[in-house]
Amino acid sequence: MASIHKDIPIDAHPNDVWAAVRDFGAVHRRLVPGFVRDAQLDDEARIVTFANGNGARASGRLRRGAADGHGHRHHRRR
Repeated sequence: MASIHKDIPIDAHPNDVWAAVRDFGAVHRRLVPGFVRDAQLDDEARIVTFANGNGARASGRLRRGAADGHGHRHHRRR
């Protein structure tokens, strides 16, 4: 199975960030407004429409990780 890994510094409290990430059906409003134009839930998947009109179906799998300040990564499966 393919995966994507990207480290992005975010100036927000981790609880607020993860609350937005967990709001699976509101990605177009809470995480990437303008990039994702719409999101619809279909069983365990999210169907998104991007700003350019293309669409994609995404499962709800997330891998949560946080740096400890010393360059070490700690992951917790969701």
